[in-house]
Amino acid sequence: MTVLIGTSDGVYRASTVPFETVEQVLDAGFVTEIRAFDTSDGIFAATTSGLYHSPDTGESWTDLEVPTESVWSVCATATAVYAGTAPAHLYRSTDRGQTWSEVKTLQEQPSQSKWTAPGDIPPRLRALGIHPTTSERLVVGIEAGKLHLTKDGGESWVERDDPVPDDVHHVHMISPEEFIVSTGYLGLDGMQSGGLYRTEDWGEEWSRLDTGDRPYLRKAITHNDRLYASAARDAPPSWSGGADAVLYESSDYESLTQVTYPGGPEEVIDAWAVIDGQVVAGTVFSSEEADRTVNMSTAAGSSGSVLQRTTDGEWQHVGSVPAGIHALASL
Repeated sequence: MTVLIGTSDGVYRASTVPFETVEQVLDAGFVTEIRAFDTSDGIFAATTSGLYHSPDTGESWTDLEVPTESVWSVCATATAVYAGTAPAHLYRSTDRGQTWSEVKTLQEQPSQSKWTAPGDIPPRLRALGIHPTTSERLVVGIEAGKLHLTKDGGESWVERDDPVPDDVHHVHMISPEEFIVSTGYLGLDGMQSGGLYRTEDWGEEWSRLDTGDRPYLRKAITHNDRLYASAARDAPPSWSGGADAVLYESSDYESLTQVTYPGGPEEVIDAWAVIDGQVVAGTVFSSEEADRTVNMSTAAGSSGSVLQRTTDGEWQHVGSVPAGIHALASL
């Protein structure tokens, strides 16, 4: 088994979980996502310096040269690879990354002129969801620029907002119709209440799962009919010295239970994966004295922990890396 860990300082590799040592296998700056797909060989690493592909568990990497350099999301089907970028554009390749074309219809959405981000950060296409059984259906989430759904590969789109906030961080697909959206609180017309939202009918109706106590939701995952989600009280600039973060679990997808985890509440969980049948999480932490402080544009931290949920429901620390963790995958 190979475990790849996407951090604020490139991709690291471990041979198993738990682990004591790691090696850096890709020096590409901030890694936003690492994903492997049943429909595609190898593994993809989305980074702020490009989209990379490795055919050999991280031994070698190729820059796929997406037209916009900063890549925040990636998804692959049997016929296409999609990349979401910052500024927020959606690109598609039908030849496994040899050439790219923009899905320009996304730029024609009603809210496009108001897409925004704090400070001088461009809006980011941060969330990209495709269920493997329905490759023409895409769920796109922009930070901050609403949720956008297409059933025809981007020929046409439906924009979803109420009640889902505009600041979309992550989409987790459960079925072709059902998915969970993690959001922050930055709205196109002012601040909103970030939260965790679930739809079972392609966004026609929604249920809010959180209570609003931590309005900055990061990411969610499901495994064996159980939901896991992470949140913080505020955005990344406030995380230095401790983030007041939480880990939620749910067995009914209707209510959330807060559980303790190693490093909490100072460390924020910003990565999920299922490895050898167990749910694994990656965290971000920055001490107030750290050289690499948490910043607004990336949430990069000074260190990260890998946590594993045991069969009896407890969380244990199983490894560390010298940078904040934002993505996990195994091969």
